[in-house]
Amino acid sequence: MTTTVTITGTGVPHLSPGRAGPGVLVRHGDVALQFDAGRATALRLTRPCTCPPGLPVCVCGHGSSPFVRHPAKAITPGEEERQRNPRSRSARLRGLKRTNRDA
Repeated sequence: MTTTVTITGTGVPHLSPGRAGPGVLVRHGDVALQFDAGRATALRLTRPCTCPPGLPVCVCGHGSSPFVRHPAKAITPGEEERQRNPRSRSARLRGLKRTNRDA
């Protein structure tokens, strides 16, 4: 069984349209886990089509995405956590869930 680690996203410290934040994809056997995925990475993985947004009709043929957001919105720290740790106010936890849909 092999383990591979892949850096995903660009890691650019400033915001840039079309660029995902840095993340790490770890694959061990047939299990794949994405760590530290920013908002752009989650949006890209849940997007069903890879066509440019300006096209009126999908021409890429990808169909639906095999991922859905789970939970639907990002989880943020509660008031008690923010009181104990002021730096946590910028923390967001986003999750993706693989569905049985083929991509």
